[in-house]
Amino acid sequence: MPIIKHLNRALMTKYANRDFIILDELTKNFRRSFMSILLSHKDKKSVAKILSIPRIAKNLIYAYDFEWGRTFIVPTSAKDELYKILPKISDWNVQIFMAIRERAGVPKNLSNAKIVWITDIVGKDRIKPHNLTILTDSIIRFIEENEHTFIVVDCIEYLLLYNDFINVLRNIELINSYVMEHNAILIIITDNEAYTTKEYSLLRRYAIEWKGV
Repeated sequence: MPIIKHLNRALMTKYANRDFIILDELTKNFRRSFMSILLSHKDKKSVAKILSIPRIAKNLIYAYDFEWGRTFIVPTSAKDELYKILPKISDWNVQIFMAIRERAGVPKNLSNAKIVWITDIVGKDRIKPHNLTILTDSIIRFIEENEHTFIVVDCIEYLLLYNDFINVLRNIELINSYVMEHNAILIIITDNEAYTTKEYSLLRRYAIEWKGV
């Protein structure tokens, strides 16, 4: 007997023109467990049929402790785990934008992704580190033009070599506003030892620390 034959309509509601699965905020672990079960049985026909619905498939991100409309700080120690998850996320009709300094380790098999290299070398899909406004505008435009966007910024320390901390923080705050407005996800990969205690507190003020699953 299939584990899940269908989703009870009582679990679905309409809010702000989007469909959400209703799960009590106090039962976050249940939400994660529920999506983990769907993910682990995705090869079953009954579950595959459910996951073929984009508005449901996108919520598989909860299985990895991510939430739509939020910003996450990911320590460099968890970067490899995040990168292993990205190809799975891209298969769920989630649009990925990556701003990177190093190309090594970046997943090659991302089906819905735009990758921008932050470098002084001129070329296609490249942005110079001192052009912070251009990078921010590119991310905001990507969020506005696509649904279910997953933004990964893996170059913060490099940007800080060319821009002062407050300027970088302001741009992150601006992107975070669009993330909340458009129900996207912003991932900032960073090394907390590169900051003073005050700077790191400001950086993670509106963010959740993600250390893997």
